[in-house]
Amino acid sequence: MTVESQNEIQKRTVEQWTNLKQIAAGTVFVGLTTDGTVLAEPGNLNLKLKNAGWCDIDKIAVSGDTLVGLKNDGTVVAITCGTDYGQCATEAWKNIVDIETNGKVTVGVNDKGVCVVCENHCMEVLYGSLAEINIGTLERFME
Repeated sequence: MTVESQNEIQKRTVEQWTNLKQIAAGTVFVGLTTDGTVLAEPGNLNLKLKNAGWCDIDKIAVSGDTLVGLKNDGTVVAITCGTDYGQCATEAWKNIVDIETNGKVTVGVNDKGVCVVCENHCMEVLYGSLAEINIGTLERFME
């Protein structure tokens, strides 16, 4: 598959990618294969993902330089190639069924419908790097 972009900087060729179930793009292009493997372009990111436990992934979310992966067991892995705002502090998350990121904030929804958020700003507002909030208040964090 060849990815074309209006932005010359973002042009990437991913011709070897096959068996994809999901794709996402930020400043990197990411593909999720049917066997739970995550592929990334630029290619040097693939080694980082492999070494950081990126296997058995069910869903991916990407924004800017931040990549988030929902694993089959309901845990979440996250990595950034840019500034760490605390958006990758997902180690304590369990029973997650959905994920999203805007590059500075990562959110997840667990199997009870509770939204969890991580980002440095949340520590000031919600008094913890892992905060549970009502879905209705989530919009201000995703701006």
